[in-house]
Amino acid sequence: MSGATVHASTEPSFIKRFIVPACIGVAVFLVLFRTYYASWYVEDRLLHWLLTDVVGALYGVYVMFSVAFVYPFLLRRGARPFERVVGAFLPTLFWCAKEVV
Repeated sequence: MSGATVHASTEPSFIKRFIVPACIGVAVFLVLFRTYYASWYVEDRLLHWLLTDVVGALYGVYVMFSVAFVYPFLLRRGARPFERVVGAFLPTLFWCAKEVV
């Protein structure tokens, strides 16, 4: 070799920068969705009220503002601009698909 050095790529892999954060954003949506709809089968009035009101409010806020939560997370993980937009839109896309089905 003539003194040339090989530099390893410092960019995180596609899985670390996009798949994992986007899946976490969708997983939060799915947990809130499942908890909210499962709470309708709770017999205890206080627990039913807490679950429907508190989780329902969190679910609504997350659906409305998921972009504000997921986009910065993707940014910190080193995702490219297109990946950040797509990843931040995924929870909203899942909500739209849930409403259609």
